[in-house]
Amino acid sequence: DEATLLDLLRGFVSGRPADLSTAHLAAAKTYIEERLTDSGLGAAEVARGVGISERHLSRVFATGGLSVPRYVLGRRLDRAHRLLTDEPELGVAEVAYRCGFTSPARFSHAFRERFGLRATDLRHRARARRMA
Repeated sequence: DEATLLDLLRGFVSGRPADLSTAHLAAAKTYIEERLTDSGLGAAEVARGVGISERHLSRVFATGGLSVPRYVLGRRLDRAHRLLTDEPELGVAEVAYRCGFTSPARFSHAFRERFGLRATDLRHRARARRMA
């Protein structure tokens, strides 16, 4: 995430260590990105992976107005959007599973809520663009 990287860079350039919470946030986001397709990915696993408590992890994400589950969901939906656009030959259920969703129905609902259109509609648009 750009804001987190800028905070870390500011600390590096100024010669002062970055805020530890900023470093934890960066580490947590990296951990999440590397395991985004794991359907069991949750706050407890992220906290363990980063070496902090779940409570502290929640506080770190809360400073940016996020929760860990919301962040993971958002990243999964972003990935799904990219897959549907770049690889429209994939089925919606396949995309859902590749992005860490265990239920295509849950995925479809979250996708429509986030992007304002059905995943199948985006897929059809991407296919049409490829054919044009």
